[in-house]
Amino acid sequence: MHLGRKQAGKTDVTVSLAVLHTSIIAFLLLLFLIGGTQVIQGTATIGTLYAFINLSGNVSGVMMNMPGRIAVFRRFTANMNRIEPYVSIDTGR
Repeated sequence: MHLGRKQAGKTDVTVSLAVLHTSIIAFLLLLFLIGGTQVIQGTATIGTLYAFINLSGNVSGVMMNMPGRIAVFRRFTANMNRIEPYVSIDTGR
């Protein structure tokens, strides 16, 4: 099956986003596993584990929202380029 250039690009982005999402989930599960083991062994408290997982959630949330923010910025710049001829000001320089 032959995909058009535009469709192939969308497929690549979708696959890369799925890989990013899967790797973030795997990372969080690894945190639970290692942190849970440390709590059971007594080398860490449940409060420390809770705080660390909350902080790592803040980081992973930003990473998961990044593609959407990039898309919004690209749409913004495309719209600005489209309306720029109508709103530009000639300064006479």
